[in-house]
Amino acid sequence: MYWGCDNGVRSYFNKSKDWQLLDKRKQKNQLLERVIYKHRKKNVYLVADALDGRAIEKTTEEFLYACAGQLKDTVHCKGQVIGIAGNAQLLSYI
Repeated sequence: MYWGCDNGVRSYFNKSKDWQLLDKRKQKNQLLERVIYKHRKKNVYLVADALDGRAIEKTTEEFLYACAGQLKDTVHCKGQVIGIAGNAQLLSYI
């Protein structure tokens, strides 16, 4: 939601001096795009997904399963394995 607008997730982190964009991937199905950022001073990664609003029910359900630790996944970027979904240390649904 609010992906490309001035106050959207991607726009905000692209403008930030504290975060570096590592990867931008076009996706398929309800997941339209994924961006991966790394904090410039800390070993912290942010993985943000743009979701198709027409699939909001399915994506909300998947988010709840991830919060419960029942849906776990990882993403590989620049030699790092980053935990996402139920493998992440923090989840947010915006």
